[in-house]
Amino acid sequence: MNRSTMRDTLERQLQDDSNQIFSVANLDQYLNQGLQFMQTAVLQSDPEAFQEISTAPTTAADDGYDDLYAKPQGLMQIVKVELDLSGSGTYTQAFKRYNYQIDAFVNGSETTSLQHWSTKGRWLRIYPTPTVVVAAGIRLTFVPTLTMGADTDVPDLHIHLHKAIILAARMDALADTDEDVDPNTLDTLTKKLAIIIDRVPLYYSQSHGEPDVFDPDINAEDGWV
Repeated sequence: MNRSTMRDTLERQLQDDSNQIFSVANLDQYLNQGLQFMQTAVLQSDPEAFQEISTAPTTAADDGYDDLYAKPQGLMQIVKVELDLSGSGTYTQAFKRYNYQIDAFVNGSETTSLQHWSTKGRWLRIYPTPTVVVAAGIRLTFVPTLTMGADTDVPDLHIHLHKAIILAARMDALADTDEDVDPNTLDTLTKKLAIIIDRVPLYYSQSHGEPDVFDPDINAEDGWV
């Protein structure tokens, strides 16, 4: 189902076909919240289910912040960081560290011949600090936050789980109304959603392969391609 079909179904279930209570924008928001709820349910069965790979260029502007790179928009989890700081085309996996450990490398109190990374708020921090520009110097394996931005978008989720997105969206919509939600209705929705979540392992299980290389145009504005 695409977002348009899901929204039509949600409108019927909420008995709001003419959008007197919920606007189209509201319903789209609820559907994205439902999708993200189901994404977390799937990740419990298969942490690798939604992994993507993107690259970003290193910089050498000598502005004191060349070790910091904005994370891709909507990033949920970082899985792996690989670096090509010389432009050779060969990537080396960097080791995850805490910021205080990288600080020790920077100030010389500790030495290392390896490459490292850490998170610093909304930035990815890498060491050693790049000194040359490499077009795809950073290769990131990560879990994005799933979302639907257009009516033609189909959620990146097994089709048999799409119904759960609508159920979760309906629960969120009802919770946002001023009226008290009928306990029986809420109980029924909760049970239906629980049944579908219990079936998630039938469609997703722990995998061990590398994710497909993904080239998302939507991330072009933040430097990741």
